[in-house]
Amino acid sequence: LCEICGNKVKVLENGPGVLVCCGQPMTKVE
Repeated sequence: LCEICGNKVKVLENGPGVLVCCGQPMTKVE
C-alpha cells in the first residue's frame, strides 16, 4: 500500500520496497 494514497501499487525494479503512487516513487509501508 502507498503511504500517502493508500492504494495498492506495483513494485518497481528500482529496488525493493519502491512503489509508485500519484506518479512519483514512494516508500512501501506494511
